Amino acid sequence: MVFFNSLRIGTRLALGYGAVILLMFVMLGVTLVRLSQAERLTDSMLAEQSERLSLAREWRENIAVNSQRALAIGLSADESLASHFTEAVKAVTARTTEVQKRYIELETSERGRRNIDEMGAIRKAYLAQRDALMKAHADPMLRAKEGETFKRVTAEYLKAADDTVAYQLERQADMAREVANAMSATRNTSVGVALLGVVTAALLGWSLSRSIVRPLSQLQQAARRIAQGDLSQDVPAAVGRSETAELTNEVAQMQLALRRLVAQVRDSTDSIETASHEVAAGNADLSSRTENTASSLQQTASTMEELTGTVQQSAASARTAQQLATSAAEVARRG
Repeated sequence: MVFFNSLRIGTRLALGYGAVILLMFVMLGVTLVRLSQAERLTDSMLAEQSERLSLAREWRENIAVNSQRALAIGLSADESLASHFTEAVKAVTARTTEVQKRYIELETSERGRRNIDEMGAIRKAYLAQRDALMKAHADPMLRAKEGETFKRVTAEYLKAADDTVAYQLERQADMAREVANAMSATRNTSVGVALLGVVTAALLGWSLSRSIVRPLSQLQQAARRIAQGDLSQDVPAAVGRSETAELTNEVAQMQLALRRLVAQVRDSTDSIETASHEVAAGNADLSSRTENTASSLQQTASTMEELTGTVQQSAASARTAQQLATSAAEVARRG
């Protein structure tokens, strides 16, 4: 199953359909073989067995007809009967000989062989007793005696013929049952192979569906997790050269690449955060220094204002002194 799942989807589909087609051919072959067997049995029953049964019945009818004719000729004082039936008796006897030869050619069973051997032996005795009856025609006492003996032999002969006919009827019934059994076996085999084909097709379909749908479902779940930003669960690596295995491995590689990218972004974010903290600290220090500088500048400005006031006072004092000096000089000149 692992090897099957590792194949490409097209190959798996081809193998699945190939297996179903192969089972159909197997079913067709088995059905043809069974039908051929049933056909041979049917042909045997309709041809050879029908001929065997027909020959056995004809043989039995020939015995019955010719024995009655022989008794009529042998036990009757009417000479015209002999001239009337003799040719017919000879013709039936000749036909019975042909029937016997053909029957021997067709009979293959052990029981049938025993029957034909028994009938052949009784037939010899029958023909010999019939000749004895015909020869005793002139002697009434001997004719009666030979007639009784002929009747007994004829009864044995007819019994053997009846047994042969009954055996052929039984054999034909057995062959009919064999044909029915063969047809039933053909039907059962066809149904069995068809069921096997259905089960195999169902298993192949289930296996194909499972080998295709299950990996795709896993890939769908993995893609959903990745789309939601969950990269914590690994995508299991797939073995084989199938399309689903290749797609699974590609998704796994994509997840690894995304993990590396996220790690790099996280590292960059950490660096940016550190730099931001450093810049903020520098800004705070600069602000503190700026505030200190501003305070110094304010003090300097205040000092300059005081100095300016002092200078202005000094200038005013100097002007006053100059005015006083000028006044004093003017007074001195006048006085």
